[in-house]
Amino acid sequence: MTFSQLQLRCIVCHEPFDFGRETAVVLRHIAYGFDFVHSRHESTALDWIFVDPQYDRPEFTHDERRVRVLAVAPAANWAAVMPARPEQIATGNPFTLQPLGLWALVEYCDGSQHLEGLVRESEWEAEPGGAEFLERNGGPRDVVGYSQMEEHLDYAGIACWQAAIYARNRGERFPLCRNVSLPELGSAALPLD
Repeated sequence: MTFSQLQLRCIVCHEPFDFGRETAVVLRHIAYGFDFVHSRHESTALDWIFVDPQYDRPEFTHDERRVRVLAVAPAANWAAVMPARPEQIATGNPFTLQPLGLWALVEYCDGSQHLEGLVRESEWEAEPGGAEFLERNGGPRDVVGYSQMEEHLDYAGIACWQAAIYARNRGERFPLCRNVSLPELGSAALPLD
């Protein structure tokens, strides 16, 4: 898998978002991940039909948690800390690092905001619904935290990440470990919570 530095573009007009003047509406793809649309193109995207015998209904809907992306910041050298596969855990490696494409300041349905890592595999770059937010519902395969890449690995976070992985594998809820220094957007830091 290859991940690239992302630039958010509207799924309808393919123009990049100018976050100084607008936000990106978050849409959930019926079969894959997420994508983004200018508010002026929202109804167009919601009218698209995903023609597939298994689905054959609207391609995009609103996400039940995320409303919009308010700002983005580069995520160079940042990674999501993901639970390793069982065979890796058995060899003493409880987590792996997945490079981020962008940091996204997300507004949620309840009005809260926080920073989430966003990825899009390069092979899905031109495909609708190819973006992924790795923060899902705290399940066993969800992100447990964020860190800079291995040469700058946040060793203080390791105990929290391991605790989250083991708790989630036992079916317990464990919050995302939010102990990273925040990236900056312009002169202001983006809030993680």
